[in-house]
This record gives sequence, structure tokens and C-alpha cells, in this order.
Amino acid sequence: MIYSIHGQELKKKWNTDLGGSIRSAFTLKDSILYGGTNQGMFFAIDASSGSKLWSYKCKGLISSSPALTEDGVLFEAGNKVYKLSYQGKVKWMFDPGLKPKTFILGSKRFQYQIDPFDFKRPDIVVKKDSVFFAAHNGTIYVLDVGNGILKDSISIPNGTAIRTTPLIWKDKIIFGDWNGTVHCYQLSDMTLVWNGKTFDYEKPYETFGGIVGHFEINDSILFFGARNNTVNALDADSGGILWSFIEEEGGWMWGDPLILEKTLYIGGSDNHSLYSFDLETGELIWCYKGNKNIVGKPILYNGEMAFTASNVYNLNEPGSLVFLDWESGTLERQFELEEGTIATPVQYLNSIILFGVNGNLFSFELN
Repeated sequence: MIYSIHGQELKKKWNTDLGGSIRSAFTLKDSILYGGTNQGMFFAIDASSGSKLWSYKCKGLISSSPALTEDGVLFEAGNKVYKLSYQGKVKWMFDPGLKPKTFILGSKRFQYQIDPFDFKRPDIVVKKDSVFFAAHNGTIYVLDVGNGILKDSISIPNGTAIRTTPLIWKDKIIFGDWNGTVHCYQLSDMTLVWNGKTFDYEKPYETFGGIVGHFEINDSILFFGARNNTVNALDADSGGILWSFIEEEGGWMWGDPLILEKTLYIGGSDNHSLYSFDLETGELIWCYKGNKNIVGKPILYNGEMAFTASNVYNLNEPGSLVFLDWESGTLERQFELEEGTIATPVQYLNSIILFGVNGNLFSFELN
């Protein structure tokens, strides 16, 4: 049952069960969705009907969004990089020989995770003829897009895990690590330009502080949140902090940021809030208080800001799809969903496509 707190219904266009938890958004190209599940299944899905066009079985969890090139789709699964043709045939595979991380909590095993909330893995990034793959051993591998051969690499000290999608900006690559440090390297010779830690005090607990997900950049200013209570704006040329916002209750600010008309939007975890900031000053414009954790990125859907929220402590609980007025933060409508979702929604024509943690792909349309 899909319903709104204001009585308005969502019209479900289609629903496809993929048989495994979906942790990240699929990538859309020419009316086809590409993405995978934690069962190692990679799919091509018709965005109009939800029909499965083809699938490919990998070894290991798929928990990031793929990159698309002219001749194929690239993604990470189980610490390996795959390039498939648009017909689902393997063009090449790169295996750096990394053993999977496994976190054990009582009788539960979280394979390919550093801890129970390690939901976000770096997306594959393609720039010209190079593929960038960030791994949990603190290395970014640079591969040839045509054949997958290793061209170069960057390794940060202590082998700290990288859980941010690398940002290619000008002639530099910028990324964050699990210990809360941001790194900037020169692409031409892979030399360090700058790095800096986003907090200068002892971790209050082990899972604190990791930089995960995506960065945004605007006018040479780098914006990001983290698994701590801070949103940062850094000078991308020097790494200097321009402004920071500290969430006083201590909730993680780990949603992926969105920039729209000189305004930054980002979601939080245990604070259950979506925030709006002035890009230049960091001044808080508005804060919408919800009732679930916000992990993904808000999108604009038919002139409204849309995002999903779920209880990350029990992802089997129903999630929410929320629509706000993007200028004022006023709630327009909220829908309770059939299952939790932590991936960023995707708009296709007049539909909004959601990715369920129990393996369902949903397409909805507002009446």
C-alpha cells in the first residue's frame, strides 16, 4: 500500500523483483537502467516497463552505481571492476587481488562491509581514456578504459579504506577516506597536492568520521558531509576550510549533497533532517525535520525536491518518499513505501524510480 499523509496516492506503473538488496541507484541511459544487487547480479532494465533485458552474475556484492561509456558499462563487484557491452557480454575484468572485508556482530556477518552501516561504496569514474577505481585498501587504481590494463595508482598512508567516489577536477583527483581525511593529488604525476583531516579530536567511537559517498564542487569550493556531525566547504585549490556546519545533536551528515542555485542541500542520519545552506557563507537557510535517516541525494522532480528516507537500524521497515518546496523547505507531501530504500531516486520522463533494500525496483507517477 502506497499512501500519502495528505491523502494523495502514488500511481505505481511497474514493480520488478531483482532478488537481492539494492544499495545504490541504477544509471539511466537511452531508457535503460543499469545497476546491481548485493547478490552480485547486474541488470539492464527497461525503464518504461521494468522488464529485465539481460543480467550478468558476478562474484561479490554490487553496492555502487555504474559508469557508462560509448561502448559499455563499468561497475565494481566484490572488489573487481567489470566492463560489459550494452548487450551484457564481458569486455574485460580487473582484479587487484583484494580479500573482502567482513564485519561480524554476534551471529551476523556483513560481507564486503567495514561495519554494519557501511552502505556506500565508491562509484567507478571514467575520464577520457582512464577508469578510476577506489578500493578499501587505500588505493585508487587507474585503468585503461579500452582493455582494463593497470596504468597507474595512488596509495594513501596506512591503507585507509576509501569510500568516496573520486572527483576529477581540472587536473586533480580529490577523494576522502575512512578516517576523515580529504586528499588531493595531481593527475599528471600522481603527487600529493594537499590533504587535511576534517576533525582534530579523538574519535568518540570507532564508526565515527569516515567520509563516504559523493562530493560536490562549485566555483572551486568543495562540499561534502561525513559520518560525523559536520558539513564542510573547502578551498579545492588549497584544502583550506572555508566554512563548517556542526549539527549540535551529533547526528551524522552523510547524505550526498546537491547544489541548486547557490544553495547546498544535504541530508542527515539520526537527526532525520534535510538541510539547506548558503553556498558562500554556510548560513543555514532551512531545516526540514523528518522521522527517518536520509542516506542518498535529493533530486528535483517536477519542480519539487524529492528524497527517500529509511530506518538504517532496521531496513526491513517501510521507507518514505518525501516532497518539499525546495525554496522554503515546506512539506508538500510524504508517501510511506512498501520497503526501505537508501539509494538516490532516479527520474525517468514523468516517473520517479525507487530502489528497495529488499530487492524491488519501483516506478511511480504522481496523479
